[in-house]
Amino acid sequence: HLALRKRATPADPHECKSIAIESFEKALSLDPGNRVAQEGLGEARQMSTVTHACFITTATVNYMGETDNGQTLTALRNFRDTVMNKTANGRKQLDWYYENAPEIVKSLDNLENKEEVYTRLYNSYIFPAANAYRNRQKHDTFNLYKKGIQFAFKCIDSK
Repeated sequence: HLALRKRATPADPHECKSIAIESFEKALSLDPGNRVAQEGLGEARQMSTVTHACFITTATVNYMGETDNGQTLTALRNFRDTVMNKTANGRKQLDWYYENAPEIVKSLDNLENKEEVYTRLYNSYIFPAANAYRNRQKHDTFNLYKKGIQFAFKCIDSK
């Protein structure tokens, strides 16, 4: 139901949130009993507007219209907390991610084909990784996410 909102960019989450709220409020002004618009407005009001340390997953799901507390981010945060943070190697990889991800997002946001890149990143890697985690496939979760990061690098390098 977030299809009613226009896409902005992760680099401007305030605009993205504002457009989503405006769109749902307009839909409700035309049909005050519209449950889909009521739910969408509630989700739009909860959208993250964090601009500092915006990481790849957050940038991607925000671009696709998911809220910061949506199922995809929640699943991958749980993976981070319950799997990755439990081993020295996992923590080492998370440290690398936290150090490099903000610059990766900035580079992705500067791509001319960022809509295509974010859409493919979400559909081919991030959403499937979250589903793999929900299905208790920890190894697949990690591999899908890692392949998504590699895909992001390829897109940046080909610019």
